[in-house]
Amino acid sequence: MIHALENYHQFSATRLWYRIINLWAQRWLGSMVTPLVKMLIYNALAWTDEHSKRHKRNRILKALSSSPPDVATLRQLAISRGGLLDDCLRKRAWPCLLDIDVQSIPPKPG
Repeated sequence: MIHALENYHQFSATRLWYRIINLWAQRWLGSMVTPLVKMLIYNALAWTDEHSKRHKRNRILKALSSSPPDVATLRQLAISRGGLLDDCLRKRAWPCLLDIDVQSIPPKPG
């Protein structure tokens, strides 16, 4: 289990938790750990990870839609695990974080 923790940077958080739980289960349950149990553990962790991404996406959208945009919340979400999640959200959030009015940017010359 320590080996899994030492190499945590090689795995996503979900995979790390899967490895930790899998090692714990093998140690305490021995041969009773079947592929089905492993699959159930992995699916539960993947669902939790997906649920947290949805929750974070909703928080980002809520911060962007408030008037004026909630820059403090956007900063906190940007530096947290996963950052601003995807390019679509980044394109909307970065102008707010930098206090840039996108509408007033002149067109690219020639």
